[in-house]
Amino acid sequence: MRESCAVIFKCVNEYFVVKRSEKLSVFPGYHAFVGGKVDEGEGLLEALKREVMEEVGHDLDQVISLEYLCYATTPEFNPYRFKTHFYIAHVHEKPQFTLLEHEIQSGHWLTSEEFLNLYDKGDALAVPPIIKLFKMDFNVSNEDIVDVSPKDKIPLIEPVKDFVMLFPLSHTFPPANRTNCFFIGDKFHNVLVDPSPKDGEELQKLMNTLNDYPVEKIFITHHHPDHHEFADILARTLNVPVLCSADTKNRIEKRYNPSFFKDIDYREIQEGDVVTIWRGENVYAMAVPGHDEGQLALFPESKKWVLVSDLIQTIGTVVIGGDEGDMGKYYRSLEKVIDMRPSYIFPSHGIGLGGIEKLRTTLKHRKMREEQIDKLYKDGLSEKEILAIVYEGLSANLEKYAMKTIRAHLIHLGHFEK
Repeated sequence: MRESCAVIFKCVNEYFVVKRSEKLSVFPGYHAFVGGKVDEGEGLLEALKREVMEEVGHDLDQVISLEYLCYATTPEFNPYRFKTHFYIAHVHEKPQFTLLEHEIQSGHWLTSEEFLNLYDKGDALAVPPIIKLFKMDFNVSNEDIVDVSPKDKIPLIEPVKDFVMLFPLSHTFPPANRTNCFFIGDKFHNVLVDPSPKDGEELQKLMNTLNDYPVEKIFITHHHPDHHEFADILARTLNVPVLCSADTKNRIEKRYNPSFFKDIDYREIQEGDVVTIWRGENVYAMAVPGHDEGQLALFPESKKWVLVSDLIQTIGTVVIGGDEGDMGKYYRSLEKVIDMRPSYIFPSHGIGLGGIEKLRTTLKHRKMREEQIDKLYKDGLSEKEILAIVYEGLSANLEKYAMKTIRAHLIHLGHFEK
């Protein structure tokens, strides 16, 4: 497992926290501490000193004392795993840091109470060890401070207050093997989004987990099976309604199970409908077709976050195609969320992201690929030949999905009718 290190600068009762750049590929827009990965051949302290000098222009030898605090191991559900070592550096006065602009958006000295206040208001996106350290006011010993993968339950995190991400194994599209399930709200007003465990054993783990999260209703973002498998059984067991678009309901019944909604209180959701309440704010549904015609996203009044479902992914890529897919609508859905400028976006596969940079780069990349496909097609290449060039080296078992996306581009370009 790869290793990383981070230092927590402490001056009296304040700690130095950075907000990572939204353009970074790893944890963009997250609140974190100064640090980074350990390069091959480096020791922990050597790497830490290098990272501190690179990121904030400070000589770590100038601190009063530097102590090893604890470590945190990335859980197995995240494919990008690190063992991160945390150090605490005591200083008499707050150093004049020079922030590395392309990596750090801002830096702040905060007490534990001040950070947790930001987190409670939804103004801080952070990984579990950061949140736990502040909750414990850094009173920890040399131990692994994160355990979010119990054997009899579903692993989960709470990157934003009252926004819980659960990670059940699902029958999803590789390389992903989990579909994010979300519990949004509190014990009084909440919704469970896209519960889709892959089998009975995983369903039981989800049921065990939900003992701590009393579900009021279930919301399905779209009709693909990795977003609703076992959701009907769960709804009947918990005796709660199921909410989704009419298109999603029709496609589930037509393609997968005509009895899916039998004995279930179904409630049709359209754009603009209120689905639940988060931190005192109404949470609204928003149509984001393209990947799937009936796909709905969720967002609160403040637009602090948008749960975008399969609009983007941070693990793998989104397939556009088939009778439910439309490249033009996909572009417009991306633009729609970009124009909202939410603080965070949460996809159905992979971690949440700070800012909208991923949406912008996805839109740009798709349009560049479309230009390439257009040129190749006009040069007389077949779709199979285009596949070999545009998706060079793609695994054979994924070629049929890439072919769908190529055809969706060609339809959007006007070369074929849908």
